[in-house]
Amino acid sequence: MRKYKLTQHLKELCEQNPEYANLYSTWNLNQKTCSDLLKNVVLHYPHFSLHDASHAEAVLSKMEMVLGDRIQNLSPTDTWLLLHAAYAHDLGMVLEWERIETKWKEPDFQDWLADQEKSQDGDLRKAIAFIRKAHDLGEEADWPLEARRCVSLIDEALFRGKHAQMSKEYIEFVRPELGLDLGHNNLIQPRLVKLLGQICKLHTDPLDCVMKLDYETNGFNSDYAHPRFVAMMLRLGDLLDIDNGRFNKGALAAAGGLPETSKPHLEKHEATIHLLVTPEEIRFRSDCPNSEVYLEARRFVTWLEDEVDFLNKNWALIVPKDLGGYAPRFDYKELLIRGVPDIEGVAGLKFEISQDKAFQMIEGSNIYKDRFVFIREVIQNAMDASKLQLWKDLCSRNYLAWEKQPMDEEKLKNLQPYDVSPEIYQNYPVKVKLSTPANGQVEIEVSDRGTGISVDAFKRMCNVGESNESSAQMKKTIREMPNWLRPTAGFGIGLQSIFLVADRFEIDTSTGQEAFHAVVHSRREGGYLQLQRASSVTPRGTTIRIRTNVINDVTYPIGRETDQYLTFYLDPLDPENHTSEVHVLEVIHKVCGMSMFPLHVTCQEQSMDDYDNPNHKEELCDVTWKTWKDRYRYKLTDDWETLLLWDNAEAVHTKFQFASDGRYSLNLYFKGIKMNKSPFNITTRKFFVKMDLYGLDTRECFKTIKVTKPKYRQVKQRHENRQPSFHTG
Repeated sequence: MRKYKLTQHLKELCEQNPEYANLYSTWNLNQKTCSDLLKNVVLHYPHFSLHDASHAEAVLSKMEMVLGDRIQNLSPTDTWLLLHAAYAHDLGMVLEWERIETKWKEPDFQDWLADQEKSQDGDLRKAIAFIRKAHDLGEEADWPLEARRCVSLIDEALFRGKHAQMSKEYIEFVRPELGLDLGHNNLIQPRLVKLLGQICKLHTDPLDCVMKLDYETNGFNSDYAHPRFVAMMLRLGDLLDIDNGRFNKGALAAAGGLPETSKPHLEKHEATIHLLVTPEEIRFRSDCPNSEVYLEARRFVTWLEDEVDFLNKNWALIVPKDLGGYAPRFDYKELLIRGVPDIEGVAGLKFEISQDKAFQMIEGSNIYKDRFVFIREVIQNAMDASKLQLWKDLCSRNYLAWEKQPMDEEKLKNLQPYDVSPEIYQNYPVKVKLSTPANGQVEIEVSDRGTGISVDAFKRMCNVGESNESSAQMKKTIREMPNWLRPTAGFGIGLQSIFLVADRFEIDTSTGQEAFHAVVHSRREGGYLQLQRASSVTPRGTTIRIRTNVINDVTYPIGRETDQYLTFYLDPLDPENHTSEVHVLEVIHKVCGMSMFPLHVTCQEQSMDDYDNPNHKEELCDVTWKTWKDRYRYKLTDDWETLLLWDNAEAVHTKFQFASDGRYSLNLYFKGIKMNKSPFNITTRKFFVKMDLYGLDTRECFKTIKVTKPKYRQVKQRHENRQPSFHTG
């Protein structure tokens, strides 16, 4: 069946209504002019997909597929605008030599170059570095060729983001040097030409900018035009040019090949294996060769979802009243990697910030002052998974032979940490491995033997701030756990802290029944989660792997455990002295020194087990502790210098120690993890105090801190004004 086209519709309208003849006449002339101009785009954008007349025709074709027979309901002016928008929206990619020369001479161009030297685009960074040292390249025979390629990459980056605005300028103003006059000396009203310029500029603007256009305006003669409608059709048609064969391979060869950062974009087009566009629906399937292309395809799918959703929600405010029908659905999209389908419908998973819950956790609590705090958060997640697995194993009676006393339901309900044999805790080690691969990055691995992460858990993770408690079954499990063993839960937002040092991280996890490999991307990379089933089921647990750039401007205290590492393993004069690892070790020492489970640290294949502080289980499981009033267990050391106290009711562990060396302070911990800054910075004068709050919920803990801190300051001020004497007895 022959498809009804926009060009045919405009021709028939103008033949039937001679007063519109100028619309068809100018279209025929402008189509040829724009086609000739677009041939020059490849001169300055050889590494981009085709933006010539073939792209314009692809945009028109997709518009026609979305509209279908409804094209017959379009007014002459709407049709003229749609045709011109397809051919004129990328005119700004035609670069005049004078414009390039002027831009390179402007003072702010050097500022732009300096900013781009920090770009994530490695090819662009190298190009700028090459141009900066051009005066030293006289002896290299091929330097002019490399310079040409580098200038091309810089021009692409410099002007690509401006091309929509430049298209608007080309359209609105007559350009004799380009042979461009779309209004043909006012055969078309200048206001319609300017409207076309506004519409073309909007094809790269945020979606809501479309609604700033008028819904309806007078057309060329007695008809009406609909600017929002034309703008949305242009955006959809432009986006749907996703088919194969959209790169000029001859131009790529002539330009020295494709930059690394552009390869995923080319392969995204080649990965398309199914595309269907009709007035009723859009369907898309892609088979990607690797994760980078998969990520590009997901960005495309998300972008298209947003556009279609916006059109559906605002249909009545965008399309002409007599157009009829509705927007197409975009229900079917399938992304494969080397033929392997997406599992459990996770292709659309993205990290979403639950703002209210994030602020409940972060506001006023000093969580993220140090970007290396992610170590604390990842270790805390590992501890939480270990707590959950320990509880499941205890309830399943997996440790029947190890139990100090028979664990019936009542005993489990009132379980205390000292009721669990020390050997049981040893089955849930958390391991931290630090290394520096040859690529100059620091690699950090945190592994546990906890519950592992299921598909449902991954889905919950993507709503950041929605902790494990959002699962009904998980809520029930946590509710049944003794308060000292309950996970922090709210620290689920802590995974976001990894993005302070890296744009992505990897997860290998197994629940014992199924295993997965995941790559989690920061919002700078779209915020996506890539999830694949592992080829075999590994032992239960999770490993989180982070790679970040080496930092050299770190400081670390001398005289503590870090000093041991410096003494035995680190040469401070060695240029590869692993200062990043030292900083990580210091963070672990400062915030993770009171763990319930074993914490094993390995740095450059060297065991750091002697680096860690004794953990609670060794103290709490000591049978020499005494009981007082059924609520407290305590132990006073033989030298009477240290008092250990456990509160059964509130699940608080406190250690009082005479500060014989003059170092006295109160260190506050929350479920084994030290808080960056204690709100109770009490001068204890004679004691060194560690207090660990196990019994509080995360939100309650931070709420208590926020409420108590100002009250404490008031009390402290009154106390200091009175200057009381302190008696030790």
